[in-house]
Amino acid sequence: MQLTRWDPWSSDLFDLFRQGFDAPKSGFVPTLDVLNRENEYVVDVDLPGLTPEEVDVSVRAGVLTIKGERLEKSTEEGENWLRRETRLGRFERNLSLPKDANADEVTASFDDGVLAVTIPKQEKAQPRKIEIQPST
Repeated sequence: MQLTRWDPWSSDLFDLFRQGFDAPKSGFVPTLDVLNRENEYVVDVDLPGLTPEEVDVSVRAGVLTIKGERLEKSTEEGENWLRRETRLGRFERNLSLPKDANADEVTASFDDGVLAVTIPKQEKAQPRKIEIQPST
């Protein structure tokens, strides 16, 4: 039997962790934050330089999809980039909605490059007393 030295960084346990570091450095992937409020969820997506017309928000089969494209800015004749850190390209973010989300009432607004998607929670079923009718 051959002994092998265990390497914790080669373990499947850390694959998801490493993906963040090994992910391709090209393409535009907008960051997002999800806030849980008492009666709703709010998803804020940073989309600087985009307009509401360049973004598509939809809900289908319990999945919130946000997609769009950040295009390259045109340059004038004689201009050239000295440094280019802005990520460009198509993007798509998919979020599974929680079971208590009311997918039929989702709304979205866009302000200062931030898309805010509001997902109301379904009203919780309230217990009610059932009156027993006498038999006749």
